[in-house]
Amino acid sequence: MKIIKSKKLYTVNENKDIDNAIVIDNEKIIKTGEFEQLIKEYPDAIQELDFEDKFIYPGFIEPHHHLGFSVFMMGSFIPVDVIDWTIDGIVYKATKNKQEILNRINDTIIKNN
Repeated sequence: MKIIKSKKLYTVNENKDIDNAIVIDNEKIIKTGEFEQLIKEYPDAIQELDFEDKFIYPGFIEPHHHLGFSVFMMGSFIPVDVIDWTIDGIVYKATKNKQEILNRINDTIIKNN
């Protein structure tokens, strides 16, 4: 049995929980949750830390983006498209020209600093 720690672990359960660890036994997922809690529940499990700075997605989700539609910068996702997008309840207004895209990137940099 092992517990794999990650930066974020995206689940596809009913609540779409985001955890940071997963328990695996005999190649089967036993449980997901917070790393500190899981090591208390499974004290004999091997702790694997190779992924603690990485994101883990379910196997059938391929986390890619199209450069024409988004900009990844400094850990931020900035949708840039000709239509509005709603992601996790946040509405990202359409960007229709180069200046709007540059303004959105600049605003994100200022917000994250």
